[in-house]
Amino acid sequence: MKSARLAAPAQRAADEDGWSVVFQEVTKQYGARRGLEDVSFRLPRHRVVGLVGKNGSGKTTILKLIAGQLQPTRGRIWVAGEPVRGRAASRVALASDADTLYPFFTVRQTFAWGQALFADFSRDRARALADVLDLGRYWDVAVGQLSKGARVRVKLAATLAREAPLLVLDEPLAGLDPLVKDDVLQSILTAIDLERQTLILSTHEVREVEPLLDLAVLVDRGRVLAADGLDAILAANHGAGLLGWMRAALAAGEAARAAPSPARGRDW
Repeated sequence: MKSARLAAPAQRAADEDGWSVVFQEVTKQYGARRGLEDVSFRLPRHRVVGLVGKNGSGKTTILKLIAGQLQPTRGRIWVAGEPVRGRAASRVALASDADTLYPFFTVRQTFAWGQALFADFSRDRARALADVLDLGRYWDVAVGQLSKGARVRVKLAATLAREAPLLVLDEPLAGLDPLVKDDVLQSILTAIDLERQTLILSTHEVREVEPLLDLAVLVDRGRVLAADGLDAILAANHGAGLLGWMRAALAAGEAARAAPSPARGRDW
């Protein structure tokens, strides 16, 4: 894991090619409710980034904006050096927290459909992931007949089988029993190619994913509250780990809520 650094914000789109994701003064409004407020950050390529925070903090909004499934109310976003205008499917492989699989497709047909949709879908990689995730016995079973945990594993395998520059996983361990979680984490480590890809994942399973992460980004109330490299987090928190760092940052944020003065942008 590599330590991160915080730096001054980018006021213009100067070197987005050197970053996996760039947010520049991004606000997302849902009617009267503000999902994100004036968020700016840049994430490096070839890292595993954990997006952490409470329910409703804005994590899923950030991921959907990265994938182009949502459009910002204000601000600009770049992914893999290109501005996001509409869906970024050729650059982003997203496994959302929603149940998005076709229930009438078998597992075999689901992978075939992925191969037909995406030029970067590797059928060999999908089969290897299916073996790791114990999906072979469901090869010709309709997805709608599978348990929730098995459907989650199919969705992960179909996403990780892609060779897109950016892999995005929203709550990849949700609905899985403890024994299966280890297999899922192993499949993630096996599947990603950090020489060519970047992985962003959001999760509540902080302790389980901590060993995978290079960077952590804490989102709270629609803002990026804190961020750092895992080496720095572990060194500064004297054994409290990622969860202790989150608790300390959230407590500091609450204390400063009356008169906040957040940094306008962050680089890692």
